[in-house]
Amino acid sequence: MAVRIEVINEECIDCDLCMEMCPASPCVFGIVEGNVVAVNPEACEECGLCVEHCPTNAIRYAQDEDTL
Repeated sequence: MAVRIEVINEECIDCDLCMEMCPASPCVFGIVEGNVVAVNPEACEECGLCVEHCPTNAIRYAQDEDTL
């Protein structure tokens, strides 16, 4: 079972800390239509820095049964 990263838009305050902390290249996060989203989820290293530094807990890992 693969893990995917999610940004909960209702909780996100667009502080961009996730983008600053993300060590992945390319960055997992980007801005689409004014919202922070996981634009490169396949690049996620599952380091947890984005989750740890998100002030509103708007970032979560979810189990994705469809992605193996």
